Amino acid sequence: MAIRFAHHLHATSPKTSVFWVHGSTRATFEESYRSIADVLALRRRDPDVNILALVRDWLQREDVSPWLMIIDNADNVKMLLSKDANETYLPYLPKRENGKILVTSRSWDAADKLTGNSKMIFRVPTMEEAQALQLFHWPRC
Repeated sequence: MAIRFAHHLHATSPKTSVFWVHGSTRATFEESYRSIADVLALRRRDPDVNILALVRDWLQREDVSPWLMIIDNADNVKMLLSKDANETYLPYLPKRENGKILVTSRSWDAADKLTGNSKMIFRVPTMEEAQALQLFHWPRC
């Protein structure tokens, strides 16, 4: 569903950038941010630069075009709640009016932690096999 939404957004709002971020672990999140930095050609002169802060700060700039970040598989609530800055990625989520974050998760607790508001969570019911196959074969936008 998130993929379809991303395709639809790109088709209807081509000036909106879509960034796909793997949220299952801190390492996959960081690797996704490295890819974003490469795509955006963000200068990283110092090899020890904090890539997470670099991307977050760039996305929070006022002169940046609208964007959507999809954080996929954000299921590990223990990691999200961790006090260890080397485990969690919550401090590196950009907060800006021109950007939105869509989270996919199989964990209600993780989704609640990321949104801060259970009213913002849309529960997708389990699909029957026929429904899943229909969605899988649905033409792209």
